[in-house]
Amino acid sequence: MASKTLIKNDGQLARPLKVLVPLIKEEIHAGDEAGLEHYRKAGEMLLEAKGQVPHGEFMTWATRICDRSQATVNNWMALARKTRAGAHFKTLSHSRGDTRPPGRAPEWLPEMKDRIDRLKLEKLSKPVTDEASREKLKRKLALDIIDIGYRALSTKLHPDKGGSREAMATLNDARDDLKGAVSDW
Repeated sequence: MASKTLIKNDGQLARPLKVLVPLIKEEIHAGDEAGLEHYRKAGEMLLEAKGQVPHGEFMTWATRICDRSQATVNNWMALARKTRAGAHFKTLSHSRGDTRPPGRAPEWLPEMKDRIDRLKLEKLSKPVTDEASREKLKRKLALDIIDIGYRALSTKLHPDKGGSREAMATLNDARDDLKGAVSDW
Protein backbone atom coordinates (compact mmCIF):
# COMPACT_ATOMS: atom_id res chain seq x y z
CA MET A 1 0.00 0.00 0.00
CA ALA A 2 1.49 3.30 -1.07
CA SER A 3 2.10 5.86 1.64
CA LYS A 4 0.79 9.41 1.15
CA THR A 5 1.95 12.61 2.80
CA LEU A 6 -1.01 14.12 4.61
CA ILE A 7 -1.72 17.13 6.72
CA LYS A 8 -3.68 16.63 9.95
CA ASN A 9 -6.49 18.99 11.05
CA ASP A 10 -4.02 20.94 13.18
CA GLY A 11 -1.85 21.67 10.13
CA GLN A 12 0.96 19.29 11.06
CA LEU A 13 2.19 16.39 8.96
CA ALA A 14 0.60 13.05 9.73
CA ARG A 15 3.02 10.38 10.87
CA PRO A 16 3.57 7.54 8.38
CA LEU A 17 1.71 4.26 8.85
CA LYS A 18 4.89 2.37 9.77
CA VAL A 19 5.20 4.73 12.75
CA LEU A 20 1.48 4.83 13.61
CA VAL A 21 0.73 1.08 13.56
CA PRO A 22 2.98 0.12 16.52
CA LEU A 23 1.80 3.18 18.44
CA ILE A 24 -1.86 2.28 17.84
CA LYS A 25 -1.22 -1.30 18.99
CA GLU A 26 0.58 -0.01 22.09
CA GLU A 27 -2.39 2.21 23.03
CA ILE A 28 -4.83 -0.66 22.48
CA HIS A 29 -2.78 -2.89 24.76
CA ALA A 30 -2.60 -0.12 27.35
CA GLY A 31 -6.36 0.36 26.97
CA ASP A 32 -6.96 -3.32 27.63
CA GLU A 33 -5.03 -2.86 30.84
CA ALA A 34 -6.10 0.63 31.93
CA GLY A 35 -9.15 1.77 29.97
CA LEU A 36 -10.82 4.44 27.96
CA GLU A 37 -8.17 7.16 27.74
CA HIS A 38 -5.85 4.82 25.83
CA TYR A 39 -8.66 3.82 23.49
CA ARG A 40 -9.26 7.53 22.81
CA LYS A 41 -5.58 7.94 21.97
CA ALA A 42 -5.76 4.92 19.65
CA GLY A 43 -8.81 6.57 18.03
CA GLU A 44 -6.78 9.76 17.49
CA MET A 45 -4.03 7.83 15.75
CA LEU A 46 -6.54 5.84 13.68
CA LEU A 47 -8.00 9.15 12.47
CA GLU A 48 -4.47 10.28 11.65
CA ALA A 49 -3.84 7.07 9.69
CA LYS A 50 -7.17 7.08 7.84
CA GLY A 51 -6.09 9.41 5.05
CA GLN A 52 -3.02 7.31 4.33
CA VAL A 53 -4.91 4.12 3.58
CA PRO A 54 -6.44 3.77 0.10
CA HIS A 55 -10.08 4.83 -0.14
CA GLY A 56 -12.47 2.02 0.78
CA GLU A 57 -9.79 -0.07 2.52
CA PHE A 58 -9.44 1.73 5.83
CA MET A 59 -11.88 -0.29 7.95
CA THR A 60 -10.47 -3.61 6.75
CA TRP A 61 -6.97 -2.33 7.49
CA ALA A 62 -7.95 -0.90 10.90
CA THR A 63 -9.80 -4.01 12.11
CA ARG A 64 -6.85 -6.15 11.03
CA ILE A 65 -4.15 -4.10 12.77
CA CYS A 66 -6.29 -3.49 15.88
CA ASP A 67 -7.62 -7.06 16.07
CA ARG A 68 -11.01 -5.62 17.05
CA SER A 69 -14.44 -5.30 15.46
CA GLN A 70 -15.45 -2.51 13.12
CA ALA A 71 -17.84 -1.20 15.79
CA THR A 72 -15.01 -0.98 18.32
CA VAL A 73 -12.72 0.87 15.91
CA ASN A 74 -15.56 3.27 15.06
CA ASN A 75 -16.26 3.83 18.77
CA TRP A 76 -12.64 4.73 19.44
CA MET A 77 -12.56 7.18 16.54
CA ALA A 78 -15.89 8.71 17.60
CA LEU A 79 -14.54 9.19 21.11
CA ALA A 80 -11.48 10.93 19.67
CA ARG A 81 -13.67 13.16 17.47
CA LYS A 82 -15.90 14.13 20.40
CA THR A 83 -12.89 15.01 22.48
CA ARG A 84 -11.44 17.04 19.58
CA ALA A 85 -14.74 18.87 19.23
CA GLY A 86 -14.36 20.21 22.74
CA ALA A 87 -16.42 17.77 24.78
CA HIS A 88 -14.79 17.37 28.17
CA PHE A 89 -13.41 13.86 28.54
CA LYS A 90 -14.95 13.38 32.00
CA THR A 91 -18.45 13.86 30.55
CA LEU A 92 -17.70 11.24 27.92
CA SER A 93 -16.56 8.69 30.47
CA HIS A 94 -18.84 9.18 33.46
CA SER A 95 -18.41 5.46 33.95
CA ARG A 96 -15.69 3.32 32.44
CA GLY A 97 -16.48 2.44 28.87
CA ASP A 98 -19.81 4.24 28.88
CA THR A 99 -20.14 7.19 26.51
CA ARG A 100 -23.91 7.61 26.89
CA PRO A 101 -25.10 11.02 28.01
CA PRO A 102 -25.74 11.09 31.77
CA GLY A 103 -29.29 10.02 32.57
CA ARG A 104 -29.78 7.78 29.52
CA ALA A 105 -30.62 4.21 30.44
CA PRO A 106 -28.13 1.52 29.44
CA GLU A 107 -29.08 -0.54 26.37
CA TRP A 108 -29.42 -3.72 28.43
CA LEU A 109 -31.87 -2.26 30.96
CA PRO A 110 -35.14 -2.98 29.09
CA GLU A 111 -33.98 -6.54 28.40
CA MET A 112 -33.17 -7.04 32.09
CA LYS A 113 -36.52 -5.60 33.17
CA ASP A 114 -38.29 -8.04 30.85
CA ARG A 115 -36.19 -10.89 32.19
CA ILE A 116 -37.03 -9.95 35.78
CA ASP A 117 -40.73 -9.69 34.90
CA ARG A 118 -40.56 -13.20 33.43
CA LEU A 119 -39.30 -14.53 36.78
CA LYS A 120 -42.94 -14.61 37.83
CA LEU A 121 -42.37 -12.70 41.04
CA GLU A 122 -45.86 -13.54 42.25
CA LYS A 123 -44.88 -17.22 42.11
CA LEU A 124 -41.83 -16.46 44.28
CA SER A 125 -43.90 -14.69 46.92
CA LYS A 126 -46.22 -17.65 47.47
CA PRO A 127 -45.21 -20.25 50.03
CA VAL A 128 -43.89 -23.53 48.62
CA THR A 129 -45.08 -26.57 50.50
CA ASP A 130 -42.80 -29.36 49.33
CA GLU A 131 -39.01 -29.29 49.52
CA ALA A 132 -38.46 -30.53 45.93
CA SER A 133 -40.45 -27.62 44.48
CA ARG A 134 -38.60 -25.20 46.73
CA GLU A 135 -35.20 -26.50 45.58
CA LYS A 136 -36.27 -26.35 41.92
CA LEU A 137 -37.46 -22.77 42.38
CA LYS A 138 -34.21 -21.79 44.14
CA ARG A 139 -32.12 -23.33 41.35
CA LYS A 140 -34.08 -21.50 38.63
CA LEU A 141 -33.91 -18.22 40.52
CA ALA A 142 -30.15 -18.61 41.12
CA LEU A 143 -29.55 -19.24 37.40
CA ASP A 144 -31.63 -16.19 36.48
CA ILE A 145 -29.74 -14.01 38.96
CA ILE A 146 -26.43 -15.23 37.51
CA ASP A 147 -27.60 -14.42 33.96
CA ILE A 148 -28.87 -10.96 34.93
CA GLY A 149 -25.68 -10.10 36.81
CA TYR A 150 -23.51 -11.43 34.00
CA ARG A 151 -25.32 -9.33 31.41
CA ALA A 152 -25.07 -6.17 33.52
CA LEU A 153 -21.35 -6.67 34.24
CA SER A 154 -20.51 -7.61 30.66
CA THR A 155 -21.71 -4.17 29.53
CA LYS A 156 -18.83 -2.71 31.54
CA LEU A 157 -16.16 -5.41 31.19
CA HIS A 158 -16.44 -6.29 27.48
CA PRO A 159 -13.51 -4.96 25.40
CA ASP A 160 -15.95 -3.20 23.04
CA LYS A 161 -17.39 -1.31 26.00
CA GLY A 162 -14.14 -0.12 27.57
CA GLY A 163 -13.21 -3.25 29.48
CA SER A 164 -10.57 -5.79 28.57
CA ARG A 165 -10.34 -9.32 27.21
CA GLU A 166 -8.87 -10.46 30.51
CA ALA A 167 -11.73 -8.95 32.53
CA MET A 168 -14.29 -10.56 30.23
CA ALA A 169 -12.54 -13.93 30.46
CA THR A 170 -12.62 -13.70 34.26
CA LEU A 171 -16.32 -12.82 34.17
CA ASN A 172 -17.04 -15.76 31.85
CA ASP A 173 -15.14 -18.12 34.17
CA ALA A 174 -17.01 -16.81 37.22
CA ARG A 175 -20.38 -17.24 35.48
CA ASP A 176 -19.50 -20.79 34.45
CA ASP A 177 -18.31 -21.65 37.97
CA LEU A 178 -21.48 -20.25 39.52
CA LYS A 179 -23.76 -22.07 37.09
CA GLY A 180 -21.83 -25.26 37.72
CA ALA A 181 -22.26 -24.84 41.48
CA VAL A 182 -26.00 -24.26 41.08
CA SER A 183 -26.34 -27.32 38.85
CA ASP A 184 -24.60 -29.43 41.52
CA TRP A 185 -27.23 -28.57 44.15
